[in-house]
Amino acid sequence: MKHRCPSCGHGNRPDCRFCTECGSHLGPNCATCGAAVEPRENFCGSCGTSLREQEAVQRHADAPLPAPDAAAGERSELTVLCDLVGSTDLAAHFDPEDWRAVVQAYQQRAARIVARFGGRVGQYLGDGLVEELG
Repeated sequence: MKHRCPSCGHGNRPDCRFCTECGSHLGPNCATCGAAVEPRENFCGSCGTSLREQEAVQRHADAPLPAPDAAAGERSELTVLCDLVGSTDLAAHFDPEDWRAVVQAYQQRAARIVARFGGRVGQYLGDGLVEELG
């Protein structure tokens, strides 16, 4: 059975995680290991991660922030380095192309969180990124 792309409608092989026509993500995947998951599953069948915890983290990351209070304090410029801890060991379990997709998903999620706090990504470094707030 073909896996239809939600973006372009292209029929992909069932084992594809990304559309072979447009490159769009084809469905839900575990944020920890990248394995395909079904909407009603509570744990990843590949790594055992709680999928409900991942959903809660995503909802929190996407929640709007309250308006800043100007009287609450002074704003300072800050640079922060984010790194995917344990990535060398984790990468050994993935095909290089799949690992690249996992790292990109991590970097995109981290960049959204940085943007929520008024920051910007200054540079991507391997499996991490440098966030510049201010």
